[in-house]
Amino acid sequence: MNAAAYLEQAHLEELVERLVRQGYDIAADPAPFDLVAERRGERIAYEVKARPVSPTALTRVDALRREAHAQGFSDFRLVLVAPPRPVDVEIEGLEQKLHRYLHEQLHVPGLDDQFASPPVVSEIFDISVDAVAVRPGFTDVVGEGQAALCADDAGRERDVADGRAAGEDQAAPAFWVVPLSFDLSLDSNAEISAVRRLDFDLSAIPRPSPDREAA
Repeated sequence: MNAAAYLEQAHLEELVERLVRQGYDIAADPAPFDLVAERRGERIAYEVKARPVSPTALTRVDALRREAHAQGFSDFRLVLVAPPRPVDVEIEGLEQKLHRYLHEQLHVPGLDDQFASPPVVSEIFDISVDAVAVRPGFTDVVGEGQAALCADDAGRERDVADGRAAGEDQAAPAFWVVPLSFDLSLDSNAEISAVRRLDFDLSAIPRPSPDREAA
């Protein structure tokens, strides 16, 4: 089933629900039409098509219209369905706001159990907003992006002071880019006022070796 067929099927299901609420009975076998609805002697045939409609499809629609008239239907209705338009939402400076928020925290969530010296977030980029809810005084924002993590230089210096060479037992490089997802609120000044969820996908970063953890 292609995208147009999925769109038509979804709209057809919504149309059935709406007609049932209006008191129509839906025919179990509407062929050759997409839908047949009946109520108090009224019989309506429906055909659902996704835009743009091809010349071949228009020819079929015209044939169905004549068929409905020949069968004595009260009406024949063509329902045109437009594909949803993509919505591009951009919140100016959100990458910088998230970066500043993380630097104000004591640690990056989820990193303390991965590294003896947790890396720092050097950059947040490629933010995409999945959902926005505007409420009085604040705005809820859900989205995802990328975070650049780099090894903590101070942590490496502590390792050397403890007798470990810099980089010893580190299978991963000193720089990673990992996916980030978030659910937060912005106040009336578009500053972060609350963070409900802030997750880093660290699945691609190896965990410390048992020897390193024991040390």
